[in-house]
Amino acid sequence: MRPNGRRSSVALAEDHAAQHHRGSRTAVGGQRPDPARVHLGHEQDRAHRPAAGDPGPGNELQSLPAHLHHRNDPQIAKPGFDPLGAFGRGAEVQVKTAPLGPVHHAPNQRRGVQVADRCDPGFAAQTFRLASPARSAAGLGLRSPIRYHAVVLQVLLLAAALDWNQWRGPNRDAVAAGAAAPAAWPQKLNKKWEVPAGDGYASPVTGGGRVYLHWREGAREIVTAHDPATGRELWRQSYDAPFRKSSYATRMGSGPWATPLYSGGRLYTFGVTAILSCFDAASGKILWRHDNSGEVSTAGLFTGSSASPALAGNRLIVVVGDDRRGSVQALDPVTGRRQWSWNEDGAGYSSPILADGKVLLLTLGRAVALDVETGKLAWAAVFRDQWNENIVTPVRTPQAVLFSAVRRGTVAIGLDGKVLWENKDLPMYMSSPLVDGDHVYGFSSRNKGQHFCLDARTGKLLWTSPGRGGETAGLLALGPALLSLNTDGELLVIHRHPGAWRPIATYKVADSAVWAQPVPLANGLLVKSVSSLVLWTW
Repeated sequence: MRPNGRRSSVALAEDHAAQHHRGSRTAVGGQRPDPARVHLGHEQDRAHRPAAGDPGPGNELQSLPAHLHHRNDPQIAKPGFDPLGAFGRGAEVQVKTAPLGPVHHAPNQRRGVQVADRCDPGFAAQTFRLASPARSAAGLGLRSPIRYHAVVLQVLLLAAALDWNQWRGPNRDAVAAGAAAPAAWPQKLNKKWEVPAGDGYASPVTGGGRVYLHWREGAREIVTAHDPATGRELWRQSYDAPFRKSSYATRMGSGPWATPLYSGGRLYTFGVTAILSCFDAASGKILWRHDNSGEVSTAGLFTGSSASPALAGNRLIVVVGDDRRGSVQALDPVTGRRQWSWNEDGAGYSSPILADGKVLLLTLGRAVALDVETGKLAWAAVFRDQWNENIVTPVRTPQAVLFSAVRRGTVAIGLDGKVLWENKDLPMYMSSPLVDGDHVYGFSSRNKGQHFCLDARTGKLLWTSPGRGGETAGLLALGPALLSLNTDGELLVIHRHPGAWRPIATYKVADSAVWAQPVPLANGLLVKSVSSLVLWTW
């Protein structure tokens, strides 16, 4: 039992394991599951599998306790699945991820189970061979096979939750739900490996057991894949992407700005001149490409295309254009074929998020919500920054969507498009905030950089840090901590609590400028600067 009275996720998993160990096949809630709906990989189970594309009862998974769930209610376990019933001698356990649709089986004659999670949109399952639970429990020094089952289940759930496959993570919210912070932060971090990389704001992403990078060298953009254990480069692709930068934006770097997206064994990149590419993530082979450079002003580029692509089911969402004209487009992620296009506004620099069947983003002068199926405008609210710098990614709170800009302040807009509150004294520039229940943590552009916490329901400011925190910072929620990585390569660990500002530790993690977001791995952090990519561990 934890000091606060809440049981650990391993302890909760033990309850499920004990239930199975006693011979009970009773599901959570006391109801006995229909044998036809037990989600096992046995030969005899094939008769109960639905046809591809049919969600069907065979694709439902049983509910686990909330502490075992991904933070944003993943499809881990819905009615009909006994996750521990399949853990027997020599069983194979597969962790399969499919965030935006039903989970489908691949033919599997061996005994196994699949755990689904929203974290990695890929469809390739990872298989873990389990030895005898009794022998394994003894070898691990665990009390019993029950403990062994609980630990295995916990490991599998964590493994499924760690892929950081797109901008700000699997849910585009900068919350590392599956990663654990150290019990006590060390005096220094360990540099596991470092590899050279070039300019750009694009953050690393992980998926399919690899790390992917998109960066720039001269007039070419480069995409690389790396082994997360060693940093070794596995493949590289590059292409020409020339442009002439505006004299007003020479300090801002040369891009790329948009973070790649990994899904279903494919890697999508969106370059500074709006070149959208789809690669086979395993080999680096180009699958399709759209050159949209004719839709941006490459002769006097300010920052270029900045919105990181998003995936909504079978729709790849991209924002193309500049302050002259722009469009939000939905493409088939497999073929690249355009499904719909909305082109009423000039493009902003804000990346879209997905909520309640809507694509939500800042354009050049408005906060807009588009129907994800049709691209039709659901609602719009005027949101114009004085210098046309709508950059911040919106965030979803329990009550609303928050939008912010450097000379506009922060505004909460309900899902019907009505403004709920506004805080003009809380502007954000390039740092996007994150939400923790009814509280929002962020990095304001006031006083040369201030961390803050506000009440998401009212917009009331609860605390701010001292000033001079940096030009901008990438934020990450990791366990009870708020991690903040500023442009000077300083990583600040903050106690994430609405009561007061309380820093815990500070680390120097880069010797050159950092514009990318920090990316969590199982026991460490990827940091991309303008000269290298480093894995720091604790």
